[in-house]
Amino acid sequence: MASIDHCNELARRIRHHWKNGLALDQGVRHYLASVLGADSGEKIAAILGDPQQCRSAGIVDLLLVPDRRFALDLEDLIEAADFGPADKMAVVARLQEPAWWLEVVADPALPACRVNVAAEQALALVDRIGVGRAIDKQLALDIKAFVPEAFQAAARVCLRQRILPPGRHQTAFLRRFLHAGTPCGWVFPEQWEKVLDLMEQLPPTEPVCSALGRRRAVLAAALDSREDHRSRLNSAAMETLMLQGMRAPYLDGAATAETLTLIDRLCRALCP
Repeated sequence: MASIDHCNELARRIRHHWKNGLALDQGVRHYLASVLGADSGEKIAAILGDPQQCRSAGIVDLLLVPDRRFALDLEDLIEAADFGPADKMAVVARLQEPAWWLEVVADPALPACRVNVAAEQALALVDRIGVGRAIDKQLALDIKAFVPEAFQAAARVCLRQRILPPGRHQTAFLRRFLHAGTPCGWVFPEQWEKVLDLMEQLPPTEPVCSALGRRRAVLAAALDSREDHRSRLNSAAMETLMLQGMRAPYLDGAATAETLTLIDRLCRALCP
């Protein structure tokens, strides 16, 4: 459990990060335009000025997304303070004293909008940062021993911000990955993030190697189906396929092929 001073310092750093306000990025603008019909600065400002609509549409949650640089700035404090689950509400209480307002620029030609951050939204942010989420102690030691020093904090941040399936299978597999990192030529933190992404998609009770095999079979079948549909599309008119009730499955072929390659590398290097 962290001290009151640590909770105060974390809340101070979080508020300081957004003290100069923020501008809406393209992703948030696209959401506002496509879902809420706010396709101009005036319409966006009207939505931001309505606390009830902001809360119901989840806009504040979209604004308060902790980027990697921000998470790295906080990691030294989170690692040293050993925050527990009970400390999350203590940090939220300090974020709300006084009331937390964001200055959001909807349009450079318009005044900035003041958006209130409610307690539940502050709690969601604190949870996304990974406050109160402990890293397996042996895994933390392995990160220090086997991950290049320049990427150790990034590796801890990646691990802390994810909710991996509970169980020893995942931890044991990640330890093997770290041990084999240098001789197998793994690149940190990029490969580390991709391996953790895979871990999140696996069932908690199945050994990782067999689960990876199942995951590979599903992805390979989806890729084959995509190629089959593409060949049919090349040999028949789109209207004919639509009349036959065929639907085009969406699949990012390049990303899927990259995932299959990573699974193959992991299985060859780490699975008995």
